[in-house]
Amino acid sequence: MSGTLLQVGKYSFRSVTSDDCDIWLRWRNLDQVRLMSFNSDIISYKDHVVWFKKMLTDDTKQYFIFTIDQKPVGIVGFFRFDRENKSAYWSFYLGDVEVPRGTGTEMCKLGLLLAKDYLKIKILNSEVLEDNVKSIKIHEALSFEKIHQPDQVRNGKSYLTYRIYL
Repeated sequence: MSGTLLQVGKYSFRSVTSDDCDIWLRWRNLDQVRLMSFNSDIISYKDHVVWFKKMLTDDTKQYFIFTIDQKPVGIVGFFRFDRENKSAYWSFYLGDVEVPRGTGTEMCKLGLLLAKDYLKIKILNSEVLEDNVKSIKIHEALSFEKIHQPDQVRNGKSYLTYRIYL
């Protein structure tokens, strides 16, 4: 597939393009994604398009579409880059609910390869809502360490910070 940045078997990543605007909004507004986000509001199409167009030209963020057999099923994003320390934060979610069990973990394993080999990130951080049990399990399975910081709250939601050295 043209535009593929990383492929392992049937799984691959490609950069987000303008063609991904609608599917991204559909995925983002799914309950299982929206309710595990810092902003759990339903996003309007108008607001999403404005944000999406800005994101496409923002060199402080990089987002990738995760595919299975070239079918888009999820998103992995990197942001808050610290170029000097080669660190960043990431976020991810599956938008396709009809994927095999374990797909999220596979997406994240490949996302770590993408971070290390393509983006040259050495330290990857993540902020996870305390009630997002699936994400916490994935981070722990991938050997992220929990960074102990007292009472982290954003938008009224408690969260944990995780870090891995790549």
